[in-house]
Amino acid sequence: MKPDFALSRLATARLWLFATLSCLLFSTKPAYSQTSKPSEMTHEQLVAQAKKDAIYRAPILNKAGKPVDEKEAEMIATSDQHMADAEAARLRGDFETAARLADQALQVRLKILDGKNHRIVTANGLKTTAESRTTLSKEKREAVHQADLKMADAKRFYDGGQYEESRVAATEALTIYEQNLKEGDIDIAAALFGIGTADVDLGLFDEADLNLTRSLSIYQTAYGNAHPILGKVEDRLGWMCVLQAVGENFQGDKARNALQHFNNAIRVIARSSGENQELAESLDNRGTIQYYLGNTDEALRDKIRALVIRETILGPDARDTGVSYSNLGWLYSQLGRRELVIPFRTKALDILKKNLDADHPFCLMETSNLARPCTPGQAGRGHQAL
Repeated sequence: MKPDFALSRLATARLWLFATLSCLLFSTKPAYSQTSKPSEMTHEQLVAQAKKDAIYRAPILNKAGKPVDEKEAEMIATSDQHMADAEAARLRGDFETAARLADQALQVRLKILDGKNHRIVTANGLKTTAESRTTLSKEKREAVHQADLKMADAKRFYDGGQYEESRVAATEALTIYEQNLKEGDIDIAAALFGIGTADVDLGLFDEADLNLTRSLSIYQTAYGNAHPILGKVEDRLGWMCVLQAVGENFQGDKARNALQHFNNAIRVIARSSGENQELAESLDNRGTIQYYLGNTDEALRDKIRALVIRETILGPDARDTGVSYSNLGWLYSQLGRRELVIPFRTKALDILKKNLDADHPFCLMETSNLARPCTPGQAGRGHQAL
């Protein structure tokens, strides 16, 4: 019998298979004491235990290695707005304004932060990208602008669960970027990431591996090894390996590779950003791997901490919070805690319907999950997951 599924996010919907392998606990900020036995605790006790540790938010350090003061924090916030405005200008095709605003953000950050800080790296990347476009011919500028719009479409399609459409849009953008931009441009990495992410959801694993690995390589070259975007790529590579591990019955290299990718994702996101929604997704995914390895306590720790992070940061009615409740319903079903399955699945569906269209894959799958028996090994669909 193929394994059942849990819900998980990536700012997106997907049908997932789950695998597990032994895994290190989140070392930067442990969810809660490893001396506790989650498998012997009630859900309420698990949540209360997890909440004892406040959400870890990576401090922004100045050049002296100290947390930024109030004035410096205000300056960083201003630079964040410059970056948002620069991105908006770029999407309008106004590359000159985008370059100017990105440079303003960069100069502010350079005054305060260490040169290796990912905020400086990001601002410099946007500035360089925008400036390079100002030197293009009119035809190439327009072509690249159209590619940017296609990438926006790709994200919109993906968030709506339209994976094939998302892949087509991102592929068209990649073709344009490669024809008009230099090799190694970070927009090429972004397009590859978009394609690879859709590939995973479509079950195109060979293509996903090539696209995501290439994306990761470009980002590493451009941004170094400490940028949070690397965590997002590692997470998708991890989930790809999870799906591939199904064919190995979770006994081969794919399961071990998945574990490593999730650990990499958690490490880089924790160090750069702290416990945010991206880290919560990787924790949730890692918890699935731990379950399939027989590491029940670790699975519960990861998934409960993911729920606490999501509820705290995003709110109780956020889509990703619904994802956590669905995943916990799945896990509790596997653990034989049948009394929790229907309430958690129902809560998940109610939350998802507040955020998504009724025909979104998340909503459809959760409806299907509710229609199935609540017995271990039977909750959810063996060939699909959200």
